[in-house]
Amino acid sequence: MTYLRGIFYSLPVQLLFLHFRKYQILLICWLLLFAVVGGALMKTFGAEALFLAPEYLGNVNALSTLLVGGAVGVFIMCWNIT
Repeated sequence: MTYLRGIFYSLPVQLLFLHFRKYQILLICWLLLFAVVGGALMKTFGAEALFLAPEYLGNVNALSTLLVGGAVGVFIMCWNIT
């Protein structure tokens, strides 16, 4: 029981609850991101391929993955700052 209480009162879980209580509009950004990556949104345009096999200058390589990872990292950091 103490272990579950520790998980419940941990910072990430409390931040998630806070965002559900106060910032429902911002959760739409996460919903859209997961829908695009999962292929549930914009599948006809091939949007999930932009995240799963990123292409930069005609090649799928480490640089293209670095750029997409950096963009997602900036998105996550901006989310945590708000």
